[in-house]
Amino acid sequence: DTTEVMLVRVDAEEYREKSSLYEVKGYPTILLETNEGIHEFNKAVTFENLIAFLRKTLGEESLDAAKPTAKQGVFVDVSQFL
Repeated sequence: DTTEVMLVRVDAEEYREKSSLYEVKGYPTILLETNEGIHEFNKAVTFENLIAFLRKTLGEESLDAAKPTAKQGVFVDVSQFL
């Protein structure tokens, strides 16, 4: 199995109901919703910190695509959000 991560940018001013549902209290707020629950990213927003957060929450990337395991395959281009 592989894990796919979809990044969604939400304007909390425009979508107040959604921001209230996720209890957004400040900007930026970065949340990762998984089957286990919602995980809040609470470090400085850098590429390195975001990748470390994904790895800690979801697991390491698989370097051998022929032998994927659960929670592997996290490859994310987060540059558009920095």
